[in-house]
Amino acid sequence: MLFCGARRVEQAAYRGDGAYDLRPGGGQSTEVGTKRGLSEPGTITTGRQWLWLAVALAAAVLGVALGRPQAVQSCGGCGGTVGVKFLGAFTNDDGVVNNPSLDPKDNGIDPGYEKRVAECRARLTSSESVKVEITTGYPSYTCRFWAKVRNSGTTSVSYSGSAVSAPTALTVLDMTGKGCNRITPGQEAYLSFSVHVEQSARPRHVYNFEIQPAFKGSSCGW
Repeated sequence: MLFCGARRVEQAAYRGDGAYDLRPGGGQSTEVGTKRGLSEPGTITTGRQWLWLAVALAAAVLGVALGRPQAVQSCGGCGGTVGVKFLGAFTNDDGVVNNPSLDPKDNGIDPGYEKRVAECRARLTSSESVKVEITTGYPSYTCRFWAKVRNSGTTSVSYSGSAVSAPTALTVLDMTGKGCNRITPGQEAYLSFSVHVEQSARPRHVYNFEIQPAFKGSSCGW
């Protein structure tokens, strides 16, 4: 095996007694290592090469100790704490206009249809997740729902997605997006989702599911 400090010695031949014959014509050109004191051929080194090896080893150990990434729960070295408070949840088919810019036509009529059959409601749980209930949903019925949050910490946060636990008869989509959704301290924001009832849905059935939003501290550049 060659070491990183391997060098080339011209005309060196092994005499068989642990020494090398460096006389002209004493041997063939040979790649040798950088270790001294071994009785095997091909292992010559110097004190200076041992010093370089020791320095490289120390640098590697120090790099591992200082370069290990740490999980960031707040804005790194900028200080601050991460905190998000859930303020409420609503849908566009619960019969109430909760936000004129989001559900302006919520009058109990199924969204996209001219009938009152299904109902979609959302509420916050004690664990600050969002629970959604769809009553008498039918294939292709779709509703939107939102969760309102406030940054209650002292550093900016960003939304990093939600864990969704829903039955196979429902397809839940996160409409919020994950790119650069910065929420500054004290700022309020809405997380947006949609739920679609699939063909496999049972008639006149009540479906429930929950989502668990997650947040992380933003970078110091924010």
